[in-house]
Amino acid sequence: MTEQPVHGLAGAPAPRHWPALTVRELVPVLRGYDVGDVLGIRWHSPRPWSSAAIVDTSIAPVFVKRHDRRVRDAAAVAAEHAFVRHLRSEGFPTPAVHEPTTEPPTSGRWTYQVFELAPGLDRYRARYSWTAYLSTTDAATAGELLARLHTASEGYEAAPRPGPRPLSNPLRLLHATDLVGAVKAYAADRPALAAFVAERPWEIDLNAALPTHHARLQSYLAAEQPLWGHGDWHGSNLTWGSDTAVAAIDFGLADRTCAAFDVATAVERAAIGWLDRLRGREPAVALTQVDAFLAGYAAVRGVSASAVAAFLPLVHVELALSELDYFTRIVPRSGDAELAYRYLVDHARWFDGPGQRLLRRIRASSLTP
Repeated sequence: MTEQPVHGLAGAPAPRHWPALTVRELVPVLRGYDVGDVLGIRWHSPRPWSSAAIVDTSIAPVFVKRHDRRVRDAAAVAAEHAFVRHLRSEGFPTPAVHEPTTEPPTSGRWTYQVFELAPGLDRYRARYSWTAYLSTTDAATAGELLARLHTASEGYEAAPRPGPRPLSNPLRLLHATDLVGAVKAYAADRPALAAFVAERPWEIDLNAALPTHHARLQSYLAAEQPLWGHGDWHGSNLTWGSDTAVAAIDFGLADRTCAAFDVATAVERAAIGWLDRLRGREPAVALTQVDAFLAGYAAVRGVSASAVAAFLPLVHVELALSELDYFTRIVPRSGDAELAYRYLVDHARWFDGPGQRLLRRIRASSLTP
């Protein structure tokens, strides 16, 4: 049987990065969890960085994710699960983690996660990251729910997730005095990535894109209170009622960052059409949805509008680098690596021109000044 494609980085279907989950594989794996017997696979996720599926069992359906251990090892997953358990203990709506009752059998290559199904409807299942919400109402309730997550996260003092690692969205490099130097050092530690950027005007591109924005960010980095955030907030990582976001899923990029960083990430994921830019077009910006999202957030808790605007031009840097690591070392794909490189450089440059309008809109929003 031909395997279904996954969401590609350029906004079109692409070949799978990893083999799809199968019943034959899951039967011995799920014996290590108290979830019943495997009856079949209901749905395969089109998200590319892991293999995931809704699995019917004799007790209740579960959501299973399988990662290559170079991407998510046991320590990274344990940190994610601890944060999810904390959020649930604070009453935040997110599915429970099923922890193994015995050591689940593996080939030595994979790490598994098993979750309850989230309440609500998966209305954004087929939509890509970096695409807008379906309405301003959805945007507003997504903002409210993110603010609730940040409120639930206050007081959670766990250390940042272990790393750096591929496909991650931490807040490490932005604290460097010399951001360009830190980015170059990150690449130098990864031979495949170093070889890739050596064929490009790497240092010229970085110096043209990053230092001015990084200088503007410095005072906000010092002022922001560290806080665990979601790290990848957009419509397809939420579940929905008819007109409201009801739960959050997929904490794979969650880490100890800060509220302004996480809000900026949420704006970047759902308000700016970066996939248009990768196709050579000027990205559409959903300004009215930005207004609604930030108003929804501000109705629940405060965050500095100026800090969100300062983070936004650079909020992508560590994710883009980790994608470059992934596409040069873990799943070598030169075309996707080139897109990740353009994302790293062009994202910041865009905020020197057309993106200024969005930054002004954020500074004038209903958030705390």
